Amino acid sequence: MVEETAFLALLAVIYATIATFCMMWPERLHAYALRRNDAARGRNSFAVWLVESPNYVLYVQLLGAISASASVAITLFLLERVRNGS
Repeated sequence: MVEETAFLALLAVIYATIATFCMMWPERLHAYALRRNDAARGRNSFAVWLVESPNYVLYVQLLGAISASASVAITLFLLERVRNGS
């Protein structure tokens, strides 16, 4: 039981960290992805297309919003578990 709670708490922190980076610095993440994308430019893959898309920053922010929602949901679940004494 304690291991499960610790795992869920760690998962909530990881999702919160991802959300923080995606919501606060999407342009920096885009610049980093573009720099890393130069090596893969010869390949015709979905990742290359996505990074070069004009909506990439919006996709990163959407990922941040989903991660924040997951973090909040896990945290609320853990708080409910603590309140009920389980």
